[in-house]
Amino acid sequence: MIPIKKGKISQQTKKKAPIGSISGKKYGALSEAGAKFFADTTTDVILVGGSAGSTKSYSSLLKNLDGINDPHYRCTIFRRTNPELLRQGGLIDDSQALYSDFRGEYGSQAKTWTFPAGAKVSFAAIGCDADLGGWQGSQLVRVCIDECGDSWTQSQVLFLASRMRSGQCKIHPQMILTANPRRDSFLKSWVQYSLDPITGIPKKGTEDIIRHFVIQNNQPQWADSREECFELYGKPNGMIDGYGMNLKEIQTVDPKKLFISKTFRFIPLSVFQNPYLLPPINNSYLANLLAQSEVNQSIFLFGSWEAQE
Repeated sequence: MIPIKKGKISQQTKKKAPIGSISGKKYGALSEAGAKFFADTTTDVILVGGSAGSTKSYSSLLKNLDGINDPHYRCTIFRRTNPELLRQGGLIDDSQALYSDFRGEYGSQAKTWTFPAGAKVSFAAIGCDADLGGWQGSQLVRVCIDECGDSWTQSQVLFLASRMRSGQCKIHPQMILTANPRRDSFLKSWVQYSLDPITGIPKKGTEDIIRHFVIQNNQPQWADSREECFELYGKPNGMIDGYGMNLKEIQTVDPKKLFISKTFRFIPLSVFQNPYLLPPINNSYLANLLAQSEVNQSIFLFGSWEAQE
């Protein structure tokens, strides 16, 4: 068991153990890869992607439980449209059964959960670039973009990443992205390193890799380590590595010459890691996926980023 008490998740995790419980209430199943997602509190951007039924969206709700005892914690969970947020079985619907157990109070007009310590988790829609202006000046500890593969653009995601700052919150700012594989999504270029070149399915061990990137010419430039990132993209441009500098040291560097990379992690999840949607607990969900076309099986069952009609 992984008990959740007073909004905290214990560090004791077991493969396919319940995600959490309060007085015997269970909140799902925790796979080995899922445990790594919940334990990661330092990677700047985490993409949780994979097949249908892998609990990636619900996991983004659970991830916020590490912040609800911090009065300065602020998270916003984004979808493309408000109907997607409000529909039956959607994120807000799922949050009702979860956050109320942690004494959260929901304000429907603001679409915001407020917890006893003062932490807040809200929901919002970004339909187009024009909607981003309303978030100028926002200070968010965590940004979650659900179904990020569905028509979100790279520039929109990077803009929302710029709204993350911790202030007085003790939690490291993170961006959490969830997505099903889509060949036409910008995210495919972000995860290309992890994909089998023929099937487009993530390779085993992908969840253990943490990459580094910087934005140059409006595009992310990737490396396998912080040092390599600086050697490839900073040093040739006469930049100064700001990693580990204190405030006084940073203030002596020309801001245009300052180089600090960000970290990225891709954690593929699968329905095969979710026993609650597999026989004998559920005898229909897997059968429904197996009844799909070959292309849809490749995408929604096996997590292929190459499959297309």
